[in-house]
Amino acid sequence: MRAIQCILLFLGRMMISGMFLTSAVHKILNWQEIERGLVSLFCDWHGFVSFSPSLQKLFANVLLPWVPLILVSMTAFELIGGLLIFLKIKVRLGAGLLLIFTLIVSVLFHHFWFLEGPEREIQMVFFIKNLAIMGGLCFILVFGSEIKRESVILPRPEVHMPDRDE
Repeated sequence: MRAIQCILLFLGRMMISGMFLTSAVHKILNWQEIERGLVSLFCDWHGFVSFSPSLQKLFANVLLPWVPLILVSMTAFELIGGLLIFLKIKVRLGAGLLLIFTLIVSVLFHHFWFLEGPEREIQMVFFIKNLAIMGGLCFILVFGSEIKRESVILPRPEVHMPDRDE
């Protein structure tokens, strides 16, 4: 049973880190395209938040000029977090970086609440998928990369059974 747990733990680490590492490499290899997409995304958000001039200023005046640095940060979070989990070095830190990254990306990129029709459904599926990924990252944050007997077995609550005479 322990061998199966070790294999599954290894596979889980490879799958979750592989997804983020592949995405980081894709960003590096397609930098200008990704940068243009990020500019377009912030412009979309500028329109989505037309009800709030302060949020419009945030996207137009604060975030838009910083797109290159934001893209570097996104890529670094994915690359460092993915490598930490992949190499089994400070996996909790890696999971934390990836959790922060995935939370921000989920809200910014998969804004289904502003959309309608099939695009709304597609983005909702991506958002929910990211919630599941964040759930897996939470497991890594809690349990790390090792199987510890005490971390798997939960203590049983004590139950008071009344005597028959009571």
